[in-house]
Order: sequence, then structure tokens, then C-alpha cells
Amino acid sequence: MGAVVIANQNPAVTELKHLSLLGRMRESAHSAQLQFNDLCPMSFKVNTLIVIGRLLQLAAAASLAAVVVLSFTITPTVLLGLVPTLLSGIAGSLLVSSAPAIAWELTQLLYIPRAFVPGQPVGIENADGLSCWLAAALQMMANSASIHTRLRALPDVMVGPLNAQQRLRDLYPASPLNQFLDCYQMTRDSAQRVASNIDVLGIRNYLSVLTNGEIAPGDTQEDAAAALEAVFGPMALHPLRQAYNGGAPRDRPEATIQVAMSPPAATHRPNFHEMFLNYFNYIDDQGGRFRLQFQTAPNAMVVQLKRFLQADVAGRFQGVKNSDLVDIPSQLDLSPDLIEDGSQGSYKCDMFVVHLGTVNSGHYYTMVKAAGLWWMCDGSRVQEVTERQALAELPSAYLVHYTKI
Repeated sequence: MGAVVIANQNPAVTELKHLSLLGRMRESAHSAQLQFNDLCPMSFKVNTLIVIGRLLQLAAAASLAAVVVLSFTITPTVLLGLVPTLLSGIAGSLLVSSAPAIAWELTQLLYIPRAFVPGQPVGIENADGLSCWLAAALQMMANSASIHTRLRALPDVMVGPLNAQQRLRDLYPASPLNQFLDCYQMTRDSAQRVASNIDVLGIRNYLSVLTNGEIAPGDTQEDAAAALEAVFGPMALHPLRQAYNGGAPRDRPEATIQVAMSPPAATHRPNFHEMFLNYFNYIDDQGGRFRLQFQTAPNAMVVQLKRFLQADVAGRFQGVKNSDLVDIPSQLDLSPDLIEDGSQGSYKCDMFVVHLGTVNSGHYYTMVKAAGLWWMCDGSRVQEVTERQALAELPSAYLVHYTKI
């Protein structure tokens, strides 16, 4: 009878098969999660949490009434039932008041990542818990080809206030922003998910010196748009031309296209196109007419919706935030009358920054389209989302990046 020979299987091959199986399982789970999130967008999750919270509050109110009645008719020990009743009421109130934040955290905690996609964004750690505004702005700088190129072209010591220039030379012989771009790219090239070597606090201190203290070095939440204004200053991203009362045009560099918004109003939804065109043609408080034009069709634009403003609240001016949803287009066309040389351009939205919260507190995150996919970048966490999910967030955007197509 012939001997039966059993071949020894290579352990490395077995391990690769297991890894391949795990990879396929992870990809399947990731795809299923994307489809679920597509069917149940963030607004649905928030509303569901609010409904659950309201039900808990109603249950707590009914239970409280029952406990009080029973304590008089049966025994005072029934009052011990107040503990779960109060906990139910507190949980319900928490769900109702913090539904957006809770839905957001749950979505991120339950996220199943896929294998690293070459060219995808990488996370930037929010080192002190108060630098999400800067992380959001840095994502825009790293993932916009136009901004990236302009950033590389800036001198190591940029033009800031005269009393800040010498401090910049002493403290920063090389631009920390170029170091940031290098670190971000190396992290991406090595397929790591988080750029842990980025000195976010150092960049914040740099911006504080550059702005002569207008951006605080720490302990406060700042504005993502202010970071772009500080970085580019007079070497702004948008070299516009401005004519006043029909006079000769002069240069007017701008870091962002600042679209003015009115105080929140329940009567109508803000019209993006109307607000956008008003930026290029408006009358000031003294009756002077301003007309702005691009010198030529830009390669990219950053539109800032001025959601933070001063408004009359109960007879007193104070800071407010306009959180109204705006029909921001995913594709924007510039007409020839907005461009000095008469050219025109079409642009697609490939990145935007959202602010959640109020004028005094909140949280920033960035939605980025890279490697043909949309990504939600929130500090060190980066997760893929569908295009439908991403564009559902667009009406809440604060900064919108458009690239020429």
C-alpha cells in the first residue's frame, strides 16, 4: 500500500490567506456601513435621538407623577423610585440638548475603516482640545493643490506687522508651515492614518506672532478663516481688482471671498447666488459703490460664508451665529463680468469646512474629496463617506473650496 504524503503548508501563505480574508470581511463591513449611513443620514440620526430623548422625558414625568401618588397612598419607601426616574429624565434631556454631538461621536466610534487608500487625507491631532479650527484650516491647506502651491511659494519670514517680523526671524528661521506640509505628505506616502509629528501648538504660536496676538497662543477657540487670513495676508489667495464709484481699479488681495449673511431669519432660506454676487457689487454705508473683479479666472476659490456677526438681540448688539442652511452649489460658474479679462470658469466643490455650535463655542471639521472619494476629517479621525453624505453637509458649510474644472 503506497504511503500518503502530506505537504507542509507554508505558514506565511496561511497567514496571508487569513489576512486577505480579514481584509475582505473588513471591506464588506465598511461598504455595508457606508450604505447604512447613506440610508440614515446624520439628520435622521439626530432626529431619532431627539425622539428617544423626548420619550424618556415623558416616561420620567409619568413615573414621577406615579411615584408621588403612590408615596401618599401606599408607603413613602416608593420614593426610592425617584432615582431611576430622575436618571431617565436627565438622560432624555441630554439626548435632546446634545443630539448632534452624540450622533456625531457615535458615528465616528462605530466607524469601520477600510484599507488605506493612496492619496487619502490623514488625521491631524487636536493637541489641546482647542485647535480644531486650526486642524480644519490645515486640512484645507494640505489638500488644495492651489493653496499648497501658494503656501510653498511664501517666504520663510512673511510680511506681518513690523514689530512681529523680527520675532518671526528669531523664533522661526524656517516656516513651520512648510514643515507641516512635508510631515503631512510623508505620513500620507507611508500609508499612516495620523500625522502625529505635526506640531499644531507650534503652528498656533507662529500664527499668534504673525498676527501680533490677534490669534491667541492657546486656551481659546479661534476662527478657521482667520488662519487663512493670517497665513496669506497681503499675498492673498485671490488677487482681485476693486473700482470705487466707477474710478480706476486698484489691487485688492483677499484671503477668502467673504459672502455676507444677515442675522438668522425663519422667514426665508438664504440665497447663495444672490449673496455671492453682492460681494462683487455692493454699496457701502456712505453710498459709495464698489465693484470687484478677478484679474483672470482663478484656479481655485475659497468662499467664506460670514456666519459670525453682530446683531441686535433684545436691544443690545452682541455676537450671534447664523446657522441657517444655505443652498451652496456643488458646481459654481463665474460669469465673464466678474473677470477683468472677460474669461469665464466653472468650478466644482471639492472641500469645505463646517462649524458646529454657537458663536462662543463649537467644533470645526473638514470634508475633503481626495483619491476620488469624500472624507470627513475631524482632528486625528479621518473616515470615508459617500458623496451623498458629504453633499448633505454642504448647506451647513462655513468655508467652501472650489477648484476650476
